[in-house]
Amino acid sequence: MLVVGTSLIAGSPGALLDESDFLSSADKTAAAMIPASLPGVEFAHITATFYPVLYRTNIDSNLQILPAVNFQWWVSPNLSLVGGLGSGLSNRSILQFMRIGFRYLPESLELGRWTPEITIIRSRIEGMPDYEIKWNEVGCIYHTRWGKVEAAGGILFTFQGIFPRSGSKAPEVPGKLEANTRMLHLAIGYNLLPWLVLSAQTKMNPDFITAGAQLSMAI
Repeated sequence: MLVVGTSLIAGSPGALLDESDFLSSADKTAAAMIPASLPGVEFAHITATFYPVLYRTNIDSNLQILPAVNFQWWVSPNLSLVGGLGSGLSNRSILQFMRIGFRYLPESLELGRWTPEITIIRSRIEGMPDYEIKWNEVGCIYHTRWGKVEAAGGILFTFQGIFPRSGSKAPEVPGKLEANTRMLHLAIGYNLLPWLVLSAQTKMNPDFITAGAQLSMAI
């Protein structure tokens, strides 16, 4: 099940890339691969969320789809385990995406009808032609619900390790780069059926904006 995804650039053809090229691309890549934090605990004990990312292996290449799925298992009323996988083709090689972590709902931080959550997740993408990236996601998100509609908003942080490939980087670029990114995250979801939620989300900061949609199914 694929719905509207998010564009990102995974590299550029020909010319060697400098440090700013890698940092900018890694920011957008990490942001695009983070799904919306919907639905909440009341939806289902175990949830599978499907979301695609539209990406380019190089600036001049055609858009390609990286399908991804995120699983969530509520092990207690305020703690869930999260895991995600995605796979696609990038310049005839296999591109793989992985994420694992947890969501925690601290009741002491509730604001009226808004329920807080803290997320700590580790992610990585392998197989892109110009670099590999690993990052930690840390988020503080608030949720609320009106009937069949659920909304969420908060701040996400990514702490990235970027590993340029020797054939793509300019001589002065080191073998590992690090970057920290802060972004605003907004999402809204609607219960199409008791077991199916359609969500739209956006993430933005002064340098970029991403948007996408996802389908979540109760298992």
